[in-house]
Formats: sequence, structure tokens, C-alpha cells
Amino acid sequence: MKEDITKKEIQETERQKFEFNDLAEAEQYLDWKRNVPQEVRRLVESNILEREIEPSQTGLPLSDQFLNALGESLRQKKFAAQVAADQKISNLLAPLERIKTKGGYLNVFETLTNTSASWNLKKKIYETQVKIALEWLAVEETEEASLSGCKATLKKSIETKAA
Repeated sequence: MKEDITKKEIQETERQKFEFNDLAEAEQYLDWKRNVPQEVRRLVESNILEREIEPSQTGLPLSDQFLNALGESLRQKKFAAQVAADQKISNLLAPLERIKTKGGYLNVFETLTNTSASWNLKKKIYETQVKIALEWLAVEETEEASLSGCKATLKKSIETKAA
């Protein structure tokens, strides 16, 4: 019986965190869902709901490292340096703890998990900070994979000619 009460309390708390004040806020959330990839939404929304986050599995190692470090940084509301194994990831995430704005400075990790921050602001942060980093990582990983494939083909060609 006690477990049922706890489950109900958790569900009520989660519902309240995603309760919209008006139609405009609900539309902002729908726009967020349409424009932000599911993997990033999962990290942000899981942190808002204070849920455990499963590791990201995009198939791109650097992107997965970035997303996992982002998820932990969102949980801690600051850059989680110990999570980022690759220096590229640290270089992309560390500056997000203190972004200069017109009105001062913004901590991306705090803002993305703040229930008072609008979904429009969260979408804008994604588009101007997170999306750019993920796109850059995807290009890096694609180029590395392509280069590795070319090296393997060249090596095989050289070995065939030598034989």
C-alpha cells in the first residue's frame, strides 16, 4: 500500500512539472518536441522529472560521449568534467556553464532543467549551443570513419600489388 502512495505521489509531481499554464506554453512544448531530437529531449526532460538516464546509443562514439556528459552535466547543473573522456567533448561542454548574454551570463545546464524557463528558450539554447556541437561531432566522426576506410583500402591495394 505504501508503494502505491509513493508511486501516485511521484506521478503527481511529474504531472505538475509538465503542467502548462496556458495554450501558448503548450504550443511552445509541442514546438520543442518537433524541433529538438528525441535523444536531447530525453536528457532534458528526464532531468526535469529527476529520472535516471540510460546511456545514449546513437552509434557514434563521440556523440554518445557528448550526450552522456551533457546528461550528467544537466543532472549536476554544471559541467561534469569527469564524465567527458575525450578532450573534444570537454571543450564543447565546458563553455556551456557560462554563456555571455545581453543580460549577463547563462548556465545552459541550469536553464535547460529549470521548469520556469520557457520551452522557446530551451529550444533556442538547443539550436544555438547543443545542435552545433552535435553537428560538428557528427562531421568529425564521419570524416574519421571515411579516412579509416580509405587507409584500409590503400593498405589492401599496396599488399595486393606487393604479392
